[in-house]
Amino acid sequence: MANNIQTRLADALERARGSARKEVVKSASLRRSDRELLRQRGYLQDICKGWYLLTRPTQKPGESTAWHAAFWDFLSVYLDERFRGDYCLSAVSSMDAQVGTNVVPRQVTPSRHREARRRLNCRTAHRCSCIKTLRTCHALLTWSMDYA
Repeated sequence: MANNIQTRLADALERARGSARKEVVKSASLRRSDRELLRQRGYLQDICKGWYLLTRPTQKPGESTAWHAAFWDFLSVYLDERFRGDYCLSAVSSMDAQVGTNVVPRQVTPSRHREARRRLNCRTAHRCSCIKTLRTCHALLTWSMDYA
């Protein structure tokens, strides 16, 4: 029985790693059974609806080290998926990304040519939401610290 679960877990991890980009996994790229097993065993951390971070199962609940380490990777993958590469970051965010800072900024402002109407609600230690202003080409992503 234990061997069967280990085999299922190994197969699910292999498929998740195969579909992950920079340790970030989109829910749609995983089977539901794989996603549930990996979440239950601690290998997937919720980022926001439909997005997960591959993590170690030894990570304690509420620990944000993996999130801080993977923030820029997540942002890159998410924005590429959402805007199909048709975006650029503000000067400050671009510099932070280029120097590899591991500090999660309070907000990131990507600019794009077309308007979009979506809201991003993250389930990490930081809450983030994506708010678009009408008739502009800016999307504002804001993270608020919640460690309570």
